[in-house]
Amino acid sequence: MAMGALLLIAGLLVYLAIIIGLSALLGFGRYLMAKHAGIPHAWLGLVPFGNAYITGLLAERAVYTYTGKKRSLAFWYLIAQCVYVCVYVCDSEMLLV
Repeated sequence: MAMGALLLIAGLLVYLAIIIGLSALLGFGRYLMAKHAGIPHAWLGLVPFGNAYITGLLAERAVYTYTGKKRSLAFWYLIAQCVYVCVYVCDSEMLLV
């Protein structure tokens, strides 16, 4: 039984390391894109909810470049991500009851 528990813990640690590594790579990529685009506070790309704001700013820039229309995508993408996380957390808590 002790060996099975040890393997379970080792597997969870490997899974956690992979998730953290992928999040760091994605955040660093977003940071570099924001820095290259000249977006102030590019370091927000490394922060969990800040990366949604940076992604929205990059999308605003792309929409303006291709269509010439100004949109407020950064704010709405940030709100959408917050709502998604809240719904996900509430739904997972309801499953535990």
